[in-house]
Amino acid sequence: MLLLLIIKILANSENTPQVSHAVFPNKVSLNDPWDEQKIIVANMESGRATSVATDAKIRVVPSELATIHENTVKPIINGSGHIEIEAGNWKTKIPLTISGQGEGKVPDFKDQVEPVLTRLGCNAGACHGALAGKGGLKLSLRAYDPESDHNAMVFQVLGRRINLQTPEKSFLLKKAMGVIPHGGGQKLRPGSNEHKLLLAWIRAGSPFSHGSFSPQKGIEILPPVSRLQLGSSIPMIVLAHQNDGRVRDVTAWTKFASAYEPVAGVSPEGTVTTVGNGEAAISAWFNNAVAVARVQTPYPAINSIPQNKHFTPETWIDGMVSARWKELNIVPSQDAGDDEFLRRLWLDTIGMIPTVDQFAAFQADKAPEKRNRWIEKALAAPEYNDFWTYKWSDLFLIRTGRLNQSAVWAMHGALRNSVVSNRGWDEVTRNILLARGSTLLNGEGNFYVLHRDPSELAETVAVTFLGQSIACARCHNHPLEKWTQDQYWSFANLFGRVGLKSGDTDGEMLVVPQRLGDVPHLRTGKPMAPTPLDGPSLPVEAVTDRREHFAQWLLDPANPYFARTQVNRVWRHFFGRGLVEPDDDLRLTNPSTHEELLARLATEFRTSGYDNKSLMRLILRSKAYQLSSSTNSNNENDNLFFSHYQPKRLSAEVLLDAYSQITTIPTKFDAISPGGGNGTTKYAGYPLGTRALQLPDAAVASPFLDSFGRPERLQSCSCERESDTGVAQILQMSNGGALNEKLRAAGNIIEQWIASGKSDTEIVQILFRATLTRDPSDKEKNHYLNILTKAMRTEKREVLEDCIWAILSTREFLLNH
Repeated sequence: MLLLLIIKILANSENTPQVSHAVFPNKVSLNDPWDEQKIIVANMESGRATSVATDAKIRVVPSELATIHENTVKPIINGSGHIEIEAGNWKTKIPLTISGQGEGKVPDFKDQVEPVLTRLGCNAGACHGALAGKGGLKLSLRAYDPESDHNAMVFQVLGRRINLQTPEKSFLLKKAMGVIPHGGGQKLRPGSNEHKLLLAWIRAGSPFSHGSFSPQKGIEILPPVSRLQLGSSIPMIVLAHQNDGRVRDVTAWTKFASAYEPVAGVSPEGTVTTVGNGEAAISAWFNNAVAVARVQTPYPAINSIPQNKHFTPETWIDGMVSARWKELNIVPSQDAGDDEFLRRLWLDTIGMIPTVDQFAAFQADKAPEKRNRWIEKALAAPEYNDFWTYKWSDLFLIRTGRLNQSAVWAMHGALRNSVVSNRGWDEVTRNILLARGSTLLNGEGNFYVLHRDPSELAETVAVTFLGQSIACARCHNHPLEKWTQDQYWSFANLFGRVGLKSGDTDGEMLVVPQRLGDVPHLRTGKPMAPTPLDGPSLPVEAVTDRREHFAQWLLDPANPYFARTQVNRVWRHFFGRGLVEPDDDLRLTNPSTHEELLARLATEFRTSGYDNKSLMRLILRSKAYQLSSSTNSNNENDNLFFSHYQPKRLSAEVLLDAYSQITTIPTKFDAISPGGGNGTTKYAGYPLGTRALQLPDAAVASPFLDSFGRPERLQSCSCERESDTGVAQILQMSNGGALNEKLRAAGNIIEQWIASGKSDTEIVQILFRATLTRDPSDKEKNHYLNILTKAMRTEKREVLEDCIWAILSTREFLLNH
């Protein structure tokens, strides 16, 4: 009995949250007269902040060093001491250091004055950051051009905005404080921290840089992880770390945003309030640096559902996913049944509905590791090559109109060879980026024909291989990410020396690296040193192929973007949403829902030699992928943490091919094919039996495919493929020829059933197996048998047409679930 009691006590102690307190930050250093430091005393549980300790008492020792008002420390004199914090019976102290008071410190324009202007909204698009400025003052949007901003404020209009004789009466300050009329209203409070900083800068002569300010290394947001009750709030603190070791509180000048507002929102001042269950990432943006904190609001526990008792992790993916469920009190769905799993596996991996024979073979398979063996069958199926070639053709935008038809076939063929041979994604990428010579002999070279403008090419490369949308930085610093305009044009200049020449054959181009040629900066007109994003620069005068420099950086195992981008893209395909969503937007301000999982998947992907099949195998074997799409009362609102499979509509091409497979009537596709050597074209059809997923070209005419969201392949964005439903799709199902003509066609499956003499019971069973990959329920079987029994012999075919149409129009058929 005593042993059992000890075991029970130990078990309870392990499950009891460890409650404590913490102070953020854990030390205070004030180095300038305008510095101040907010302090948060938080109640903690298992390393997460759960609330603010409202009973906390804070005092400075010795008291003459600084004042404390509303938990904010403001300096008075130089010196060192500590800050004492007391909350109930808990006490602690943190070190305090104050310097730079009364020494005439000079703010740095770029790193201190500009952030103040940005926080006040002075350089926003609706104010002086507008294209033409406002009220005669034009500033660069969100401070992307500090030099021109300094010139505009200090030297334009004969320097009247700055009063060096009487700094307090500077036109700049009086306007912002509303002392004199200002279209934007009062932006600056007299005596505020911002006012003190701007005044100190003007008193020092309004310099651009005084030379002694250490550049910023990065920022930090505190507390890094919070676990809050629904409807509660907690403030955030943002610290800027300088290269010289200084740390300053820049919360007041930081822009905050929530990556998932249905869970938590954040005020301009940095106070986070929870409004829903789950987890949200709170991003802080200061001076082109970004930091992210996580805020969790656990789902309410439901006593009738035992938490995760039925879920036994089978792979390390399952362990990492289920750990998040435990954090958030999420109960996963049950495992998908065999029928559900087989249909999902076939649709996700090869883009086809399982055949009746495949269904029967899967049902009859009683061997151990049955699902894993069928995963291998799917990965080895010939249709796998068609499906993934088509998917990568979407990614690389292959279509007639942008390419000659022969070039389309050449690029499609190169991609297909890569899929068939399971070539590593790094090799696929290298072959594309370093392509040279004939675009018909080396189809990958058509990538440069598709993107002839270096800026467009740079943006496409960034999205496709780095998951970074940098287009906003073409004209100004990125408003949601750290990328600056200078970085954009440095990146674009990597592709400034890719030349194209006409070949000897119709549709042939030659990709030729050039020794000269640069992409000028949009603002300065001068070329920037060719530089990958966060990578090493190459001298402008270097004569080596700049693409080699970029590819070496891109495919280096230490690269933080390449593997993550492809892993996230593949994960999204199978789960319906990425670990980062959208899947081609891996910016810091759009963090992953499972950062540790994404990092490990990227590592495994690199270790495997960037093997896409190996990555797919990891995902498909996970129990997380094999969960049912049916939800329970706990996880029905979870769309982020993969506690159930998320149903997704069949893609246009998969749906059309399924109609052909089920009815045995192929779709006829017309195509544009090259004519003779005179450059003309002629219209011809693809061979009858060509499936939609075997088409090399997105420009093939098909009202059905267009209605169901086939992408035009005009921009590198997964958003081009539409998955919503609409009136056009309903009309296609009701009146369109894609399905109805197949149902009426001579020699189709209906005629085959009737001619074979199959009984009504056999037909109903085959119908359900061929369309929904399951047997009908007793109710469904009786319903359809009743319809068929009542039909006259001459009506049998028409009735069967209606039966098939009815099933093919159901949500169950139209969704992968």
